[in-house]
Amino acid sequence: MSTTGTAGTTGFDFVMYLVEDMNRARTFYQELFGLQPSATDSEYFVEYHLPDGGAFALARDPSADREPSGGAMFGVTDSEAAIARVEQLGGKLLRRYGGDICTSGWCADTEGNPFGVHQRKVTSTAKTETRRLRITGIDVHTYFVEDTTRALGFYKDALGLIPSMEWASGAEFELPDGSTFGIFNPDGRMPFVARAGVAFGVSDFDAAIRDVTERGAAVQMKFETPVCFMATIEDTEGNQITLHKRKTT
Repeated sequence: MSTTGTAGTTGFDFVMYLVEDMNRARTFYQELFGLQPSATDSEYFVEYHLPDGGAFALARDPSADREPSGGAMFGVTDSEAAIARVEQLGGKLLRRYGGDICTSGWCADTEGNPFGVHQRKVTSTAKTETRRLRITGIDVHTYFVEDTTRALGFYKDALGLIPSMEWASGAEFELPDGSTFGIFNPDGRMPFVARAGVAFGVSDFDAAIRDVTERGAAVQMKFETPVCFMATIEDTEGNQITLHKRKTT
């Protein structure tokens, strides 16, 4: 839910990772999760539609310096099998996590981008597939923050997001399209690294730009493609955010 006078995101249009070698990255994700490219498919950008209605994308920009980005938490039916497959395909397991509600592995892909495989704990006894992991969607896309209160203020004020869940080290926001965005303060449990990759869909691109700049966010890059309008800003922690408006016919 958004409020009047804010950027008013409609949800995640897609989660995007920047890559150095497009063929290598495509092979990794397509072999890991069995993903198939959508109609948006080129040597510089490929988009995959996920079973929950979300979208994941890979992009290559030869003209720009690339820093590994991350934060996507892919829902899977078997987290341990997923971790094993990640390592078989040349990725790395960075750390395992577990608790009362989920088990997960924080990993790195072949390009160095961190991502997670996340299994919610349920009472179902259904067996998982043995030949190939079946991705169920992106459970939550999370950005690390250094100051939880400061970051929470930014997302509430600049983007008009209302937390669906808050705790001492972070928060989650349910978006109008049913997807979830989160912030998390690792507080020394792992190194803080600024992230990139979230493209928030907005209903009015020009109004969104005006709203975020009035609230002190600097627009780093603004451009138009044949299918959309995009602008990149930074949050208070140095994470990059894209405001994205698809063109309609």
